[in-house]
Amino acid sequence: MKEIRERLLPQARPFTYAELSAAASRHGIDGAIHRGEIVRVLPGLYASPVHAESWAVRARSAIIWAGPRALISGASALFAWGALDPAPTSVHLVLPHGAHRRPPRWLQVSTLTYAVPFGWWQGDVPVVLPAFAVAQAYGRSRPDQRAEIVYRAFRRRAVSAESMGHALGSMPRVRARASLVARVAYAADGVESFLEERGLQHVFTGPLFRHLLRQHRVVANGKPFRLDVYDPETSTAFELDGAAAHGSLEQRQFDVERDALLAGVGILTVRFTYRDVLERPQWCGRVALRVMGERGGARAVRMAEGA
Repeated sequence: MKEIRERLLPQARPFTYAELSAAASRHGIDGAIHRGEIVRVLPGLYASPVHAESWAVRARSAIIWAGPRALISGASALFAWGALDPAPTSVHLVLPHGAHRRPPRWLQVSTLTYAVPFGWWQGDVPVVLPAFAVAQAYGRSRPDQRAEIVYRAFRRRAVSAESMGHALGSMPRVRARASLVARVAYAADGVESFLEERGLQHVFTGPLFRHLLRQHRVVANGKPFRLDVYDPETSTAFELDGAAAHGSLEQRQFDVERDALLAGVGILTVRFTYRDVLERPQWCGRVALRVMGERGGARAVRMAEGA
């Protein structure tokens, strides 16, 4: 047992009973399992209690347990590719149609009648490619989580409009396909978050807002900044502040400095909160038009005169 404790168990991976048996007697291994010094992860697969609940150990265990045609899929695949965090509480696995396994609660298994392309995580774990994983995870997630699945994958450059188009064209069945296709189109057009999506749909909507630039990049005092929405006619930036991204003291300090530097090059920043955009989008739109009108925007003036 000394060799198991010193050489095997510190490693964050599963071990077969045969691997353990090569280092200790059956009696010693069974006693260690009984005492909780070795944890059974899946039938025939064991790990240190320190690492037994980690996503990496469970993912590797699931692939070994399910067989050579199994793939890490959905949200788990997105985590493996760095397009989702934190690690999902479950490991998501896809098997060929007709395969039957009775998984533990932490393992979610589905089957497919068609093949999906995959790559290798850390060289030995087969993982569905990101665009296909987005399509798998999207429909299986709660509606309030779906937007971020798409936009985070785009923000982290795990997927592109082309790769998503290929995946959606290759998959005969995708849950909530119409909604996913719409969000991929938004992402391809520069939208990077659910809040920006709502702003586009309910705040900056209509012909007098069509000239606005989304995700416009500028440089002020030698520092690069990206503006959520920018009116080039009046040099006005509109920022949509998500509660999570802009709630910390450090982020607020950054925002204040950013707004000051932008003002130094003539760009006024108007900020709308998450609650503003979601609960009173029409008010946000009226404020945006009023600001642009006061700053000499002809379109906004015409809108105000017609209101």
